[in-house]
Order: sequence, then C-alpha cells, then structure tokens
Amino acid sequence: MALKRVSSLHAKGGHNCLKCGSELTDWQHDNEVIECKYCGQQHFVDIAGKSLSLTVVERPELRRRQSFTAANTGEINIEGTLAAAGQQAQEDAKDMETISELKAEIKDLKSQLTEAKKEKKKADELNAELINQLEQLQELLNNTRDNLIAGQKELLKAKKDAYDWQKAADDLAHFLEQLKEQGKW
Repeated sequence: MALKRVSSLHAKGGHNCLKCGSELTDWQHDNEVIECKYCGQQHFVDIAGKSLSLTVVERPELRRRQSFTAANTGEINIEGTLAAAGQQAQEDAKDMETISELKAEIKDLKSQLTEAKKEKKKADELNAELINQLEQLQELLNNTRDNLIAGQKELLKAKKDAYDWQKAADDLAHFLEQLKEQGKW
C-alpha cells in the first residue's frame, strides 16, 4: 500500500485510493479527510497550487501541512507545540541578530564605498593635473628640440662661415706667400 501520492490537480488518473486503487471522486476542498467507498481507507487531501497530495490518515507526518496534522487526527500536543514555538522564537531571534549584524556590515561597506568614491575623485583630479603637467612638459620639450635644431643649423652655418673665412685666409696667405716669392711684396 502506498502511503502518499502527489499528482496534478487536474490529472485524471492520480486521484486513486492508496490502498485499493479505486478512483476517489468525493473530495471537495483542501485539508479534508475523504474515505474510499470500496475499502474504507481514509486519506488526507492537501492542495498546493496545481498539485494534489493524498496521504493515508495513519501517517500524518508525511503531509505537507504539519500544523494541520495534529488537529485533524485529534493528537494535539500542547507541550510539543510550545516547544516548537519556543525553538522557532529562538531561531527568529538568531535571524534578527544575523540581520542586525548584516545591517551593520552593510553600513560599514557603504561607508567604505563612500570613502573609495572620494579617493577615486581625488585620484581623478590628480590624474588630470598630472596629464596637464605632462602636456606642458611635452610642449617645453618640443620647444627645446626646436631651439636645439635651430641652434644646430646656426652652428652648421657658423662652421661653414668659419670654414669659408679660414679658406679665404689660407688663400690670402698663400697669395701673399707667392707675392713674396716673386718679390713683389
């Protein structure tokens, strides 16, 4: 015998008795007990969304609804319910503590993020200033290079002029030397 069966709410073949397999048609609502017409087996009916769950009455712990189980079977256990409620309260307190810790951590992370944004803004400003100074330095280097090229051109011209003057002086000295040899000087 099956103890539990879950099927689609609108399926035709899934609503059968868990003991004899005959079709169960007399269920109307969620959270009710129905009895098989042929074998007398009682079933819990639980509807969740579009699924239907049939559970034998002898095994209520298999139901999805643990809170309804005790009420339907007449086995209300106040001490167990209170203990479960106390345990749930402790878990809720732990959850609240965890939430409080998470809120503090989130606040700390937000302050770190704000500080990081400020530092990024400062870094961006310094980066812009550095780029400006690099551009000025590049302009200065370009001017220096242009001046160096102009100075090299002037130096080459001065060397050429000096060479021309040296050649003219050598030619004049040679000419004077020839005049002395010829006795014309």
